[in-house]
Amino acid sequence: ILMMKLQYYIQELTRNKEIFTQIFSSMDVDLIHWKKQEENWSPLEVLCHLLDEEREDFRLRLQSLWNDPEDNFIPIDPANWPTLRKYSEQDYDYTLALFLVERENSIAFLEELDEEDARWKNTKHHEHLGELSPKFYLHNWLAHDLLHIRQLTRIRYDYLSALSQISVDYAGTWK
Repeated sequence: ILMMKLQYYIQELTRNKEIFTQIFSSMDVDLIHWKKQEENWSPLEVLCHLLDEEREDFRLRLQSLWNDPEDNFIPIDPANWPTLRKYSEQDYDYTLALFLVERENSIAFLEELDEEDARWKNTKHHEHLGELSPKFYLHNWLAHDLLHIRQLTRIRYDYLSALSQISVDYAGTWK
């Protein structure tokens, strides 16, 4: 069994901050609001989601379990946030700046934790997810980043396909 290596997660979340910075700051202005289909998210909506998850989900829930596992979580509603919070109307540059600050705050928080601290074993039972722990949120936080990096890559691939109006299958097919 692999032991949890806190430094690995800090390095990866830091690396992902740089990846997100590169993806979002080099984005073509026409791509910011582009969607392949109406039910898909635009890059702006992905960015808003990342910001909200950074400050209201992963770090906050990990902190809550760390400090007092008996404390109730503040309810979140990520599925409805795009509509409720009008993601498509948000300012792109401002949202990016906020996300990057929040990620720095998250990294600073994680750097204060001790890998050997017994609070990593704190748990709270969730009726659908089972036992939740700070480790659960740390692992899923990193996985969440990777899923959205993949999503943003797919959006850029689909945008290229739509923009070129020429088959890009010669490059390989998306699986």
